Amino acid sequence: MIKSNCTLSAVIVFLTTLLLSVLPPHSHAQWGYNGYQIPYLINATDIVPGPDNSVWVLQGLLAGPEYSVSYLQRYDEDGYPMFEQPGIRATEMDVISDPMGILPTSDGGVILGFVASMDEEYGNSIYGQRYSADGEKLWGPDGAPAILTHLLADNYPNYPTICSDGNDGFWCYFFDSPNTPIYVCGLNSDGSMKVDEPILIREDLWPSGDIITIAEGDSGGMYIAFITSRYDDITNIQHVNADGSLRWEDPPTLYDGPLSRKTYIMKALDNHFYLVTPGINIFYFNSDADMQWDDRLTFRFGANTQNSSPVVFPDGSIGLVGTGNNTVFIRVRPDGTSYYDDGYRINLHHYYNDGFIYFKSLNLSNDNLFLYCTFIHQYYNAITSNRTQKIDTNDGHECWQDSVFVCSPYHGILGSLSTVTTNNELVIVAIESSFNCFLFKVHEDGSVAGRTDDVPESPSDIEQPTSFSLLALYPNPFNHQIILELEIQQAEAISITLYNLLGESIYQRQPSIEMGFNRLSLNMEEIGLASGTYFITIAGPKEKLTRKVEYVH
Repeated sequence: MIKSNCTLSAVIVFLTTLLLSVLPPHSHAQWGYNGYQIPYLINATDIVPGPDNSVWVLQGLLAGPEYSVSYLQRYDEDGYPMFEQPGIRATEMDVISDPMGILPTSDGGVILGFVASMDEEYGNSIYGQRYSADGEKLWGPDGAPAILTHLLADNYPNYPTICSDGNDGFWCYFFDSPNTPIYVCGLNSDGSMKVDEPILIREDLWPSGDIITIAEGDSGGMYIAFITSRYDDITNIQHVNADGSLRWEDPPTLYDGPLSRKTYIMKALDNHFYLVTPGINIFYFNSDADMQWDDRLTFRFGANTQNSSPVVFPDGSIGLVGTGNNTVFIRVRPDGTSYYDDGYRINLHHYYNDGFIYFKSLNLSNDNLFLYCTFIHQYYNAITSNRTQKIDTNDGHECWQDSVFVCSPYHGILGSLSTVTTNNELVIVAIESSFNCFLFKVHEDGSVAGRTDDVPESPSDIEQPTSFSLLALYPNPFNHQIILELEIQQAEAISITLYNLLGESIYQRQPSIEMGFNRLSLNMEEIGLASGTYFITIAGPKEKLTRKVEYVH
């Protein structure tokens, strides 16, 4: 009996040690010390507001070596999932699913657009599904998704992207590979197709996702901007009306210059729209695509000027943050005048002293009085941190003495960020390069939900093993094979061990490693794992790391 009790105690101590190594401190609070960790691999993310200060998150679970499945989850204002994890499955079949994003609806639900292969007669096709606030599927028979368009069996829609039609439906554009023409299709709020056949926008277009940008248009339509060809830096515009007709027979030219990832079309008042291009250049057009100012407004802050995504205010003005030699908040009225003389300088530039700034998002508070500017600060040693600053939209000044530190991965870099405001607070979903995903909330006063003491804000503050760093571990969940990416700082032997929940070692390997970057592939097909939770421990002579992993058979 004494031996049995000792064995049980040893197992409890082992499991406790493992759990403490993978759970953040203060885990009794859902938001937690380091945010709420979403316990599934994320291969695509999007976040939009839901009812009652909740948020919807698009999260993807890697379900096997050849396909991935998308799920929707809704989190309440305290960060708790409202559906059983991983959430609502987009399709009931194990099919290729390429999510294009989610859009909020007026009833508190969401619309999801995705690409899948669900019909043997056709190949990859574009689908949509609408969900109520309670997660009920509203389109298609028996919850099946609504079809936008079928494609040929050997084709795949390149760069499919969606935007709202303003009436709880959506538009989508795509290239029908291997051809290069660009098409548009869409679904109405009841799931019916907007057009019987995809609308041809341009036939002789150079196929690249960098040269197209879309936005909600007038009266249920959509705007789409594109360049004429690979070699002509001329940007054209077309408006697709709600009935699928085109506003212009010959798409008008907006300006002589190319599009890029940092180009935005923004719907304004009275069927006007803005065009923002890198540089920073701001244009303002009426519904006939006639320029309303004598010339574009240009803002330059040095050779490396970049801009955040813009927002349009209820009064029709447009705001954005630009950076270069200085970091400046810009707000321009529809008449072309600035709210502040050449913008208002905000205190972000000092982060350039030890790295770089990459703008991720600009979110308007729900009362329209403040903006949250979220950016990634990358240090010269490649470790990154996520920060945000709150800006008063009336006078342009920053509300906090310094930007707020939100998160920094202990290993690797931040893979992506998505943000949304709810109840005048900022909610962030962030992914590490190791595919760990966390949910954070920043309060109006700049405090981070669930955080009660100091957190590491720079690489020098982050506790890491001195002889090695785990850069990535994927996929997680995994099926037979899992990959570890390690940075080896000291030439010392390491061991990799897989434990089950009883603390039993069921796989061990001592790999050959070299100084610097190492990618290790662990094949566990022959050991006959059962689906469930396991722990991987990487150990050196003086230190070790443990990570929780999920195996899916």
